Amino acid sequence: QQQQQQQTQKADPTDSMKMTGEIVGFVTGTRCSAFDVASMAVHDPHGSMLAIHSVVVSGQYRRMGIGSAMLREYVASIRKRTVKTPIDKIVLIAKADKLAFYVRAGFSVVGVSPIVHGRDTWYECSCDLTGGSGLAGIADLSAAAADLAITSTSCTDPTIGGHNSLDAPGSAVGSACDKLSNGGDDTAAASMKPSSGRAWSSLASKMACGKSCFIVDSFADPSQPGSGNPAAVVYMGDAASVESVGEREEAWMRTVAMEFSLSETAFLWQRRRGDGSSSALWSGDEVGYDIRYYTKGGNEVNLCGHATLAAASIVLRVADEDSSRPTAVKGAVFYAKEDVLKASVVEGSGDETSSTCSNSDTTNTRIVMNFPWRSVGEVDDPADKNAALSMLQSAFGLGTSDGVADTANADILYIGLDSVGEDLLVELTPDAFDRVGPTESSLLDIAALKTSDAKYSRGVILCCRVSKDGKDGVRGIDFLSRFFGPKAGIDEDPVTGSAHCTLGPYFGAKIGRSRVVGRQASSRGGIVECVLINGGGEGEGRPRRVSITGTAVKTICGNLLI
Repeated sequence: QQQQQQQTQKADPTDSMKMTGEIVGFVTGTRCSAFDVASMAVHDPHGSMLAIHSVVVSGQYRRMGIGSAMLREYVASIRKRTVKTPIDKIVLIAKADKLAFYVRAGFSVVGVSPIVHGRDTWYECSCDLTGGSGLAGIADLSAAAADLAITSTSCTDPTIGGHNSLDAPGSAVGSACDKLSNGGDDTAAASMKPSSGRAWSSLASKMACGKSCFIVDSFADPSQPGSGNPAAVVYMGDAASVESVGEREEAWMRTVAMEFSLSETAFLWQRRRGDGSSSALWSGDEVGYDIRYYTKGGNEVNLCGHATLAAASIVLRVADEDSSRPTAVKGAVFYAKEDVLKASVVEGSGDETSSTCSNSDTTNTRIVMNFPWRSVGEVDDPADKNAALSMLQSAFGLGTSDGVADTANADILYIGLDSVGEDLLVELTPDAFDRVGPTESSLLDIAALKTSDAKYSRGVILCCRVSKDGKDGVRGIDFLSRFFGPKAGIDEDPVTGSAHCTLGPYFGAKIGRSRVVGRQASSRGGIVECVLINGGGEGEGRPRRVSITGTAVKTICGNLLI
């Protein structure tokens, strides 16, 4: 008789009424026809949905991954069951920090739930059973990659009270699941591989769980993949705040920035409402975030233009998708350590440079940001000018052939220093500009820019005007530039937004227009549009500003495992 009972138990290990031994955990749910507050209180045996109410693991067995294994097996057993009235999907609600747990079990995040349960925001999740497969549909390879990152995330597992690692054969999960007494057969536990969740439907869903990360090409040319200046953006989660950042968090951010190994990584925290809730701070039609910047060397900097543009492209897309927002979002405000920066989405444009990118494309977003105006003053002191000419000849082979500081038949049309003493602006003839080779070329001596006595503190901008009948003129480009900054640890920057605070006013005055467009001619290349806002000058209390617009192209998204 005992052997017969064991055979019966082996035949149906999911039947809890025939199990013996200690109860380690359980899942409870009721069927319903509509997923709302009322339906969760009544069981409808003919309902097409199964609403999960609880996933529980006994305290002594937590932090073993049992909850993940149990829920996946629960979903698998529901798929296998044959009932008179089929169950089309399994539904539940969860807080933001629990979403990854349910995605690992095969659920997809639908969005913010209309069910109100306390003060916190709850998200609706569902698992479609109509496909008859243990794998939810994946739209394309990029969605699969994003989902794989979510599967491996370290978000909190609600059944273990802490961080949950992936369940692997031979781990504690297999032995712990034997406590369910399925006759000692651990096949079911060992076969509980993580099933892929459905691709998340929106950026807002991605940012709802843990520390989401993105890589964005800022100031990119949408017609040329791989252009622009790449920056990483890390969203620190709904529960985090910049006020909680200490030495441990700073060390972690340095590690993450070095892991990305991009010129800049931006870290974002939602600004809090007055009631302390975790929703982003809204002010009229703007949404607010705290922002910090770290270089690939792990150093914190106070401001980075292209990383701000990358961050804006992410949060403004999220705000646009958020149906719970009180008003239509037109802009984002970033609170850096020493600056407050505003950015907004460009809504359509008829010019040639922006016609290639539509904001209906979920990967491309045109962003406009407001920056200070930097005027240029000519370097006319003989000693300073000779030092600059000598440096340019040593680094780029520019100037006269005998090295004498005489520009009568030179490549160099103008040498100036910006109003804050950071960047040296050097206008070249178009032919001379084209002769400057790539940074890796043996003909260039970038180190000469760092050791020179020329008076500047950050970088050297080489630039030239583009004629309308030139190769770039047909695309609406007014000037070309390159930025070299070995004093700042950058041999050549792909695209430099802050340099256009100087380039815009310089070429705007030279051409006689308030709107000019430049292309930074690095190996990656990028396009920056500058609109000059002449407020009357500092003396009249309305400082001049430069409105800088660029396209941000989202290339990678996922969740951090660090």
